[in-house]
Amino acid sequence: MRQIDTPAGPPGWEGRGAQLIRIVDPLGGAVAWLAPDCGANCVGYAVRRPGGDWVQVFHVAGPRALRERPDRSGCPVLAPFPGLLPRARYRWAGATYALPPNTPGGAGTLHGFAHTRPWRFVERDPTAATVELATATDLDADARAGYPFDLRLRLTARLADAALTLDLAATNEGDRAAPVGLGLQPYIAVAPLGGDRARVRACLAGRAERLLSPPLPTGGLRPVASPVVAVPPVDGKVLIARTDLGDDPRAHLVGPDGGGRVVLTAVAGVRDLLLFAPPGQPAIALSPLSCAPSAAALLEGDPDGLPALPPGATLRLAVTIAALPDEPGGPEPRSEDRGGGG
Repeated sequence: MRQIDTPAGPPGWEGRGAQLIRIVDPLGGAVAWLAPDCGANCVGYAVRRPGGDWVQVFHVAGPRALRERPDRSGCPVLAPFPGLLPRARYRWAGATYALPPNTPGGAGTLHGFAHTRPWRFVERDPTAATVELATATDLDADARAGYPFDLRLRLTARLADAALTLDLAATNEGDRAAPVGLGLQPYIAVAPLGGDRARVRACLAGRAERLLSPPLPTGGLRPVASPVVAVPPVDGKVLIARTDLGDDPRAHLVGPDGGGRVVLTAVAGVRDLLLFAPPGQPAIALSPLSCAPSAAALLEGDPDGLPALPPGATLRLAVTIAALPDEPGGPEPRSEDRGGGG
């Protein structure tokens, strides 16, 4: 590996390197950090610009902020089902299960539990690291009662050509079908894209857009007239879900005036792409999902409800994220492209 000075940790994590697993691109063009104790969150991903400066691609929060709100920075792992479960209850195979609430106010469960649990270190080399969580042994009694299925989650983060690949797998180690949906939610910082969230151009793959009663899907779809999604200012909010991704399953965020580009490319298992711009946060989340958003909140038997993972089977969700120079001449958002809140 080429010897280039790389940051020891992302902002806010200085002096806490023992809690992070650090990986470095073979040519020294990128560095990333996993925090196994904080839900296996990829808390930082930085790339080296031609002038030698390091730019944080992800919105970074320190360990205290991450523990207070584990779904709003870095790249949270969304499992065993992404999205909102309004009353923290779901039905599966005729039975009702209740998970411990984790939403602000305690009314529901958001994004399952994987992003709130400590994961175990498995292996690493300088360019890649793997961590895992097993529901049979790594959940407390309340979470285990709410999810009595034997699932092993394994996440591998790898750097190559300055791009970050996140490969998440869920294996059913039990003797009955398990409800499983996977998601990743990388929060892309707007600072390297010019700093003004409302001037970032967002383009999403997908030939259909889900109709949402935010954040829950209604079951309806509408055709996509343009890949462009307008992003609101930092005090606004937008939630857009695209499906039927076609042959070019990518999402782009492009800064104004040649301000750079971040591209997320689906590698395996991506059914939906979700764009979420939260209020009060200088970031835009690009979330690949293996199922419909908030699938666990839908009625049992709904075609967009939670998929079944048979015993012994593995579900994989993998994406690559790259920060690239801008390609001039891309489409500008129009007023009619603006999405609704979520």
